Amino acid sequence: MLSQGGIFDLNATILYVTFQFLLLMFLLNFFLYNPVQVIFKERDVYMSLKYKISNAVLSEIKNLVFDYEKRLTIFYKKNKKINFNIEKKLLNKLKIELKILNFYIIHLFNLFILNTTIKTKIITNNLKYFNANILKNIKYKFYLEKNASN
Repeated sequence: MLSQGGIFDLNATILYVTFQFLLLMFLLNFFLYNPVQVIFKERDVYMSLKYKISNAVLSEIKNLVFDYEKRLTIFYKKNKKINFNIEKKLLNKLKIELKILNFYIIHLFNLFILNTTIKTKIITNNLKYFNANILKNIKYKFYLEKNASN
């Protein structure tokens, strides 16, 4: 005899529960899990495609940055050489201008010395002439005074 309410009741309800469980699993699998799996697969393909694209773009960016840094270092090296050459040219130009200025200063100094020596000669000659004239006038006056008193 079968008793009711035991742990294992083997009657029609176990078949009904098993059928219900399998039907729900099939329905869930068909209506829920398959579409979700399709969405996950599409998302996985989309993410892998974006990952590949981003890796390609990143490698291109790295190449561009490397080329940019290379060009920048070349530019700085050329700019240093250009600046050095410009500074060297300016230094040479300044040396030449300094030599020219030195020449003009020496020339002006020589002209000044020459001019002052000429003027001093003229002044000394004039002083000699005036001294000689004054001496003649003094002698002449003494001579007149001597002759007038005699």
